Order: sequence, then structure tokens, then C-alpha cells
Amino acid sequence: MKNNIAKNIKELRILKGLSQEKLAELAKISLRTVQRIENSETEARGHSLQQIAAALETTPEQLAGTTEKHITPQPVPEGKTYLATLDLSALSFIIFPLLGLVIPFILWMIKRGQIPNIDRVAKRALLIQSVWCLFVGYLYSVLLTGSPFFSIGQLGKAETLLVTAVVLYFGNIVLILINTFRSGRNKEINYPAALTV
Repeated sequence: MKNNIAKNIKELRILKGLSQEKLAELAKISLRTVQRIENSETEARGHSLQQIAAALETTPEQLAGTTEKHITPQPVPEGKTYLATLDLSALSFIIFPLLGLVIPFILWMIKRGQIPNIDRVAKRALLIQSVWCLFVGYLYSVLLTGSPFFSIGQLGKAETLLVTAVVLYFGNIVLILINTFRSGRNKEINYPAALTV
């Protein structure tokens, strides 16, 4: 049974396109533990088995099974699709800025604790949207009060407001799309260092 679990873990990891390092990171166990399990030097059990199963989006029982159907990946795992949906839902800020916070929060609460890494993805998406909303609110209040500290060349108040809105909205859209793409490829999401959770 030890060899079956090791074989199934290795095959499923490869089918999902994960390196041993990435599996160790997702499962929150050491790289050496993953290597020893895959080489059948030790048996995956208890906490390690549960963590590896969660990282591979399967169950410990399926990893212990001997049939191939247990390790055949779905075309697009539900967890990955849902995380992408959660990331992209922040684009709702285009309709109204606060929707970029509300919709990702609702999607997070619906599946909280059911999908690996959902907390990390949701918290970072909500954090960046919170900062963006605060920044936009502050900037618009400065512009609308006619503060002389903020102007773009010879542009009037309306033109400055329009240019600022276009730049801020475009920047947020690009950031959301880049991070959705990176998250889908199991790469670390890049937010400014000051915004890490």
C-alpha cells in the first residue's frame, strides 16, 4: 500500500504539472518529506497525507486507491476555476468601485475552507481592492474639492478627473488580469510588498 500511495502521489503531481517544490509549498510540508514519500522511503499518513491530498485536490482515500480513475485529472479542476472566478470577480469594480470588494468577498464566503489556497487568494484580492477603493476615494475628494496640490499640466478639473480615472481603472484591470493568469499557473501572486498578508 505504501508503494501505491507514493506512486499515486507522484503520478497525480506530474499530471497536475506541479514540481516537488510546489507540492511541498502547497501542502505546507517540507520538500524532503515529499521526496521521501515519493521514493517510498517513508509512508504518507496522518497530517502529511491530508495536506498532500488537499494540495492535489483529491482525498487521502483516493490517493490510497489502486485504480487509475482516482488519479485522472479533470480538464480544469473546480478549485482552480473557482479561484480564477474569484480573482476575476474583482473586475466588477468597473460597474461600481465597491463591487470589486463585495463580490469577491461573497464568493470567498461561499467556498471558504473547501478549496485549497482560497483564503490566501481572497485576502490578497480583497486587500488590493480595499487599498484601490481608498486611494480612488481620496483622490476624487482631493480633485472635487479643487485642491491646488493636484493638477496635470494645463488640464482643467474635469479633464484631470477623467485622466486620473482612466489611469486608475486601467491599472487595476491590468493588475487583476496578470494576477489571475499567474494564480492559474500556480505562480505567486505579485502585489506590492507593503500589501502582503
